[in-house]
Amino acid sequence: GNVRTGWCFSGPSLRRARIAVHLQQDLGVNLVGAALVLDLMEELESLRRQAPFPGRET
Repeated sequence: GNVRTGWCFSGPSLRRARIAVHLQQDLGVNLVGAALVLDLMEELESLRRQAPFPGRET
């Protein structure tokens, strides 16, 4: 018979998708802008993990 396979996404991919939808629907950001925002958010998170700042809670 027919075997159906569903989509399978990792947790981080689902988070990115949710944020992209929020950026588009709630803030009117286009796909290119949403991709840029997501990339910058990931870069910021990476930098924060590498060099925590004094007085900032992690």
